[in-house]
Amino acid sequence: MDILEKLYLKNKRWIITYSGGKDSTALVVLGLYMKEIH
Repeated sequence: MDILEKLYLKNKRWIITYSGGKDSTALVVLGLYMKEIH
């Protein structure tokens, strides 16, 4: 597992918790975040 994958998984958990489990919102935010770091 590389560092980007670790960041992805860590932030996915945090975003889903923060958004109250709204997976679609979490995925949109996470997608934008991943685009930024690539």
